[in-house]
Amino acid sequence: MRKSFLLLLAVVAVTALLAQPALATTPTEGGGTFTFHPVIQSARMADGNTFLTATANDAFAGSFTGPYTEQFVFVAHPNGTATVQGTLTCTCIVDGRTGTLTLRFEGTQAGPAAPVDGQFVVQDATGGLAGLRGDGTFHDVGPAGTYTVRYHFEP
Repeated sequence: MRKSFLLLLAVVAVTALLAQPALATTPTEGGGTFTFHPVIQSARMADGNTFLTATANDAFAGSFTGPYTEQFVFVAHPNGTATVQGTLTCTCIVDGRTGTLTLRFEGTQAGPAAPVDGQFVVQDATGGLAGLRGDGTFHDVGPAGTYTVRYHFEP
């Protein structure tokens, strides 16, 4: 009797564990646009590199919709290329759900007049966006840009 009970308990536990992924939503492909107006907070030079620490308060439209703030470091290298990395926090609407999401991003620029291309990942999401997972790419051409994203919600 005890063995039957333990076997039944094990079957129930395995079934519950296997059912968990089924609760996640189907991945969605999306994208949209964003505005970008950085404000440089500080600048310094080291070994021929220029480091700009900046912030921006702008907005997304499309799959992610809403205002965001970001903090980032842009590094211009002596060879004309540049790199950028930072975080962005958006009070957004995604699939009709409202909450706050935080993205971690990084990108590169091939030259001073070139666009910045990069990638991002959803680092955190709260409120109605709790469980949001996703990643994507962005293409920034100055005061505006485009993004693509693949995302889903986990329980």
